[in-house]
Amino acid sequence: MISLRNTLSATFLSTALVLSAPASAACTPEQAQQKAMALSTQLQAVAQKDAAKFQKLSQELAQESTKLQQAGNTDAVCKYYDDMLAKTKSK
Repeated sequence: MISLRNTLSATFLSTALVLSAPASAACTPEQAQQKAMALSTQLQAVAQKDAAKFQKLSQELAQESTKLQQAGNTDAVCKYYDDMLAKTKSK
């Protein structure tokens, strides 16, 4: 479980850090990184309570992170992290 958490944290950070936002972007790379850390913390809480939900969310995150990195759109990353945070809090 620890290696999976480390992998997820690295995925969050790499997604947030590879993005460079234009000055007009609504979400900065720093905000994306903050959201990534919040999501990582929330996913760790989910892992302790519901392993199946954690696995499902982790798989979704891994698949979507690659797409987001390739797109390089910080606003899309922030929106995705917000959506994932909502999913971690839903039942």
